[in-house]
Amino acid sequence: MELVGGWHSGFVQSSSADPLASSPAAGTNVETCFSARNGPEIPRLGWCVLGVGYQSQTGARSIPWIYTEPRLRILGRVRPGQSNWEMGALLRFGVGSIPESSETPTVLAPVVYVARHIRNRQGAGWSLQASYSRARFKGFSRPWGTEENLIPQSNRLSLGVAGTSSPRLA
Repeated sequence: MELVGGWHSGFVQSSSADPLASSPAAGTNVETCFSARNGPEIPRLGWCVLGVGYQSQTGARSIPWIYTEPRLRILGRVRPGQSNWEMGALLRFGVGSIPESSETPTVLAPVVYVARHIRNRQGAGWSLQASYSRARFKGFSRPWGTEENLIPQSNRLSLGVAGTSSPRLA
């Protein structure tokens, strides 16, 4: 299981820009994910099977998210019972829910990450990770009478920790 917290740049929660609105403020995010890593048949592929998160933004609605992330380790090698560094890429697919609204935002975000796995001889241990993503959002409403179709985007930096209990899942 992974626990992650981070910061995201502000983004307009609309499919149309409001010329009178000020620039949206940045916000924070917290999330947890149940993950599977380094399967025996495809050692470079990992997966955040199911993640849940909460994203806040000053002056805008907060959004709870459900997401999944296929992951590909590009650099680094897993050795049973040994610590290692890892760098890779993943793609986040998520669906959000805005309380008291009919809007259902979605997110698609390519992500790069670096992780340090600290293991004991049995393969159990901890992982520390940092990531950067550029998220694109859809599913926000567009004010009536506007024709512009804006795709909100946001930068995101996150730091996290994960605990592992088995060499197969580490």
